Order: sequence, then structure tokens, then C-alpha cells
Amino acid sequence: MFPSDLLKACDRHAHLLQVSHEIHPDDYIFRFLIENNSFPSKEDAVKYYFEDGQRSSIKLKSILEDLVGEEKISALKILEFASGYGCVTRHLLNCFSEKQLTSCDIHPQAIEFLQETLGVRTMRSKDSAEEFEANDQFDVVFALSFFSHLPKDTFGKWIEALSSLLKPEGFLIFTTHGHLSQKFLPECKFDEEGFFFHPSSEQKDLETSVYGLSASKFEYVYREASRLTHLKMNRYQEAFWWGHQDLYILKNTKGSS
Repeated sequence: MFPSDLLKACDRHAHLLQVSHEIHPDDYIFRFLIENNSFPSKEDAVKYYFEDGQRSSIKLKSILEDLVGEEKISALKILEFASGYGCVTRHLLNCFSEKQLTSCDIHPQAIEFLQETLGVRTMRSKDSAEEFEANDQFDVVFALSFFSHLPKDTFGKWIEALSSLLKPEGFLIFTTHGHLSQKFLPECKFDEEGFFFHPSSEQKDLETSVYGLSASKFEYVYREASRLTHLKMNRYQEAFWWGHQDLYILKNTKGSS
């Protein structure tokens, strides 16, 4: 349980942004921020948690408006993959209807929190891409800062697994640590394929060998995506998220005329 001053700060900032103030005790993003000495105060860390979640949800909505047009946004079926404990999810519910959105995470306690407290539809992820499957398809699969943690041997497999959930003409949208992320990753040295991985993560309950810290150049991501003939690179934008994570949008061309 968090101390009362933090809970009151959550109440204040959530109220301003018209989202749920509830924070799960295991929310690793929230804990990482409030324990981060770069913020002048814990109040500032709480403020950042809520405001950054809102910024990400607005970014996604803007991307989708560019892709399909504002008038078609309400018809999209969206999967938020690796949603954690709802840092962004609570704000997505202000951008899209609860009928449009499904959130997915590996942690059963996160799934319970998302469903019972935030009121969003959920599905459980798996430890490996080969095991992961869903009895549903989506117009959009959104994975924010998930591929920034994967080792080389599973990176392409997860692109394949998530793209398999797309409807014809659907979009896989994700971010990675890129070239400009090196300023935050002093240990980062890209290999000959343009990839870097270090077994370290703020998520203490996951094996760092399978969920650590990675960075990838455009050439590496493009090569991995190109192995899947049904995918086409729709958009790449360097440092689009947080001023350093690269944005990738892949389109499913299956069923295209």
C-alpha cells in the first residue's frame, strides 16, 4: 500500500485528467517513477505518471486519425499489448469506447486490476510468442515500449505473433529504443546487425534474459518485419515517443485488393 500523501496526489492528478485514481501496488511504472531521484518531489513523479499516460493515449489517437481518418476512429477494434497496470489504459478509455479496447498483459494481477478496477476488456499474454494466441482479431495492435525490452531471439517472433492478430488492412504499431536512445543507455553498443540487448529490467518478476533492455536500428527492425510477406512498412519515425523511442507502423496486406 502507498502512503496517504501519494494517494492524495493520485486523487488530485487523476481528477484533473478525468481518469481513475486507482494504482495497483505492483504497478512497476508507478513505483519506478516515485523512486526516481530525478524528480524534484514524489508529487512531481505522480503528476508525470498521469500526464505521460495521457500524452501517449493522445498520440495513439492522432496516429490513428492520420491512418484511417477521424470519422472511422470509433469503428476500430484496438488491442493494447503489454499494458501493464493501466498507466496508458485509463486514458485510452477517454479516447476510445470500452467496447473498442482490449488490454493484454503477462501478469494475472494486472489483468484482474484492468478488468475489475478500470473496467476494460482484457486478455492474458504468454511467456513466449509461440504460445500466444487469441480468439479474436483487431484493426490495431498497439505495443508501447514492449519491443524495447526483447532479446534478439524473440524480437521477430513477437512481430509475427502480434501481426497474426490483425484484420486485413490492420496496423501493428510499436516503439523501440533506437539510435537516439543511446544517450539514456550508456552501455549500448549495437552489434553488426544493429541490435543491442542487456539483461536488466525494472520488472523484477520477469527473467531478464527474456525481458531486459534492448535497442535496435531501423535496418534491423525492417529486416525482421520483411521476413513476413504479409506486412508492409507503413511509417517509421525516429524518436517519436519520449524524444528517443522510434515509432514503427506495419500494415497487414493480407486480403488487400
